[in-house]
Amino acid sequence: MQFTSIPFAYFFLLTLTLTWLVRPWRRVQKGVLLSASYFFYGYLDLRLLALLLVSSVMNWALGEAIAKSTSRLHAKHWLWLALGLNLLTLGFFKYYGLLQRTVESVSSGLGLSMHLPLMEVFVPLGISFYTFQAISYLVDLYRGDGVRAHRLLDFLLFMGFFPKLVAGPITRSRQFLVQITGHAERRIPDLSRAIWLIASGFFKKAFIASFLATRLVEDAFVAPENHSSLELLVALYAYSIQVFCDFSGYTDFARGFGLLLGFELPENFNAPYAATSIGEFWRRWHMTFSAWLRDYVYYPLGGSKGHPLRTAMNLVVTFLICGLWHGANWKFVIWGGIHGVALALHKLMRDYRRGRGVDIEGPQPWYWLAGGWFITFHLTVFARVFFQSPDLSTAGTYISTLFELTGTGRGLDLGVIVVSLIGLGLNFHGQRSRAMLLKLHDSLPWQIRPAVWVAVGLALVAIKPSAVAPFIYFQF
Repeated sequence: MQFTSIPFAYFFLLTLTLTWLVRPWRRVQKGVLLSASYFFYGYLDLRLLALLLVSSVMNWALGEAIAKSTSRLHAKHWLWLALGLNLLTLGFFKYYGLLQRTVESVSSGLGLSMHLPLMEVFVPLGISFYTFQAISYLVDLYRGDGVRAHRLLDFLLFMGFFPKLVAGPITRSRQFLVQITGHAERRIPDLSRAIWLIASGFFKKAFIASFLATRLVEDAFVAPENHSSLELLVALYAYSIQVFCDFSGYTDFARGFGLLLGFELPENFNAPYAATSIGEFWRRWHMTFSAWLRDYVYYPLGGSKGHPLRTAMNLVVTFLICGLWHGANWKFVIWGGIHGVALALHKLMRDYRRGRGVDIEGPQPWYWLAGGWFITFHLTVFARVFFQSPDLSTAGTYISTLFELTGTGRGLDLGVIVVSLIGLGLNFHGQRSRAMLLKLHDSLPWQIRPAVWVAVGLALVAIKPSAVAPFIYFQF
């Protein structure tokens, strides 16, 4: 079920009604939410549900073993076992095909004949998100700064809560588990904000992202040779706006649905295309995943405590892992490597300027900020050639055609440019606009507000295309 579909609307309304009807009985309420979450996930494929259930029970048991360990050494052994089992499971389902192709390619180049067993391994939807959430729970429990799920029911809901199950945000135990183990809300925490978050997500996904995908982006990246250089340039900008609206739209949906059900989920995007450095970009883009990489990959590697070259290596390795997380394809590794090298160079430049006595934390000259924004924005845009192209060969064709400066093609679609600019405007002013709408909405008499909701809903349905593609990050 897509968040933008009619079946999901019926499903959510039923879940919402039951959730609040049983509010006086907290454990029953959590059972209703867990049942709804498992129905939502199992509706897609029962195999997905079975794997989620096994993973959840396994990680809760391992967490209990860590928490009840009589010594630090025993806790560490349990932690390493837990990390190994989670990473092996994730690696098998996501990367077996890549390993198989790599072994065959390398052995063929060496004149050998080596083959891994041929297996069709399906990639479970959302496995990366809930596996990373489990890892954060276990590591935080070991470190002593996490919240323990004493009841299996609480942990199952922590892992499987359907608004954020498939594509995040990645929640920590101290962010979300404390809400599950706490008392039920007496009322919806922020009804107005929930409504406008859902409306925002619908507009971003069903209108902007779908429009850009179907009008130019999909064709341009599949067959770049059929487009002019100018069309490919526009397609790059359009795809960058599409992926922002698609993913931040999903987060808006998740947060809005979560609020209606009584839970606050963390923000995941904060005007990322307004960043004036690559470091700032990653503090604004997919924020829960960026924080996960920092806390569970970058810091354990040594962070920025050692030699500057070691710090640079830590950044590159972290983002090579980030690239590989996005998919079992070398194009994602290249995309991650581009960001890793850029972050390493940015860190070295900051250290150099600090060593020269420059106040890098204070206000910077406008031309420095403008130049930083221009470089950061275009670095992230052009790196997406590798992110979105089906394979490295097509990415090479895209880049070569882009710089051939050819004039032949299908012609520019003015609508793509206009919608891209609207999407870019949402990056800069989306939160401010939503705050203004919330203020206006809250100034209305409560009797009128339902009519406003209906009017906004009808308007959004009117501009919705007949078919909406799955969210981009469902594949990760």
